Amino acid sequence: MPSCPDGCPGGTFAFDAFSRPHGANSRGWFIFDFPGYASFTGRVTCLDVSGRNATIFGEISTGTGAADLSTFTGAPVYFVAVVKDRGAGYPGRPAPDKISLVAWDDTDGWAADPGIAVGDICGNPFTAIGSTTMYGLVSGQIKVIDR
Repeated sequence: MPSCPDGCPGGTFAFDAFSRPHGANSRGWFIFDFPGYASFTGRVTCLDVSGRNATIFGEISTGTGAADLSTFTGAPVYFVAVVKDRGAGYPGRPAPDKISLVAWDDTDGWAADPGIAVGDICGNPFTAIGSTTMYGLVSGQIKVIDR
């Protein structure tokens, strides 16, 4: 579960993604739930791992709220998030791992704002997301393994 400044409501996410060396054959799943705003499940199509950082990109399968697929003019709708594995936490303290904002849009939306082609998002996630801010987790553990 990510945290955010000023006591905003927390959301939850879960994922399991893996690939062959250099990101080949990326696959897996990503679930995002921000109660009262948006929820979605997605299929991972790109995983870019560098050390303990990972960009997770893919196509939304089902969504509600702001991620409801019927509200987009183009299909498919893609999501992107960046996670950072900062190691094991300490009992009684928030988890040290971090996640970026989670962004999603269809091909036309990404092209219009922020002006990035869908094929470039996984390699340039912060351009797509629009912010390099990483949020600490309230609970949970992210494990990134770069082999």
